[in-house]
Amino acid sequence: MPNFDNYASGRQPDSDSDADSDADNIYNDPEAMFKALNLPVPVMKSADEVRREADTRRKNVLAGFAELGAIVERHEETL
Repeated sequence: MPNFDNYASGRQPDSDSDADSDADNIYNDPEAMFKALNLPVPVMKSADEVRREADTRRKNVLAGFAELGAIVERHEETL
């Protein structure tokens, strides 16, 4: 299947159109993209905040894994 080329017929983009310039910029600016899609702009966390959250989640996953292992071991014959 051939690729679609919007400019093959000689059509040129409207340089004075605000919509075109906004569409070009939303991919370079995440905040503009979220606003254009009518979505809430996410909060950017610092590296330390991300590390703390990752550590907390890791501990929760490992605690859940240990608990699940104990449950499986306790009911192994039934399973």
